[in-house]
Amino acid sequence: MHRRLDVRRSEPMWEEAAFETVETERVAQVFENHQERTVTGQYVALEREVPVGSYRVPMNQRLARLAFHLLEPRSSDGLLTWNVLDEAIKRSTYPIHRTRD
Repeated sequence: MHRRLDVRRSEPMWEEAAFETVETERVAQVFENHQERTVTGQYVALEREVPVGSYRVPMNQRLARLAFHLLEPRSSDGLLTWNVLDEAIKRSTYPIHRTRD
């Protein structure tokens, strides 16, 4: 039996850090129908409530390393690199944040 990779929150949680993008760049050469994206920046500490309905990915599960690798903005093979989050980062900062719970 597998645990779910994500859990939709029914109660508020507190955000501990957000990735603040300094620069984002796409390579000119297309590879497998994608233009790989790289990002530079840093995590900044903050204290704000994450709204009810947001998703949380628990790190105490079998697929935690995979989830972290896919969600980390500086990952060499993550969702940001392969353009999955391009629309989301156009609207705001990196849409995935770290929490303490």
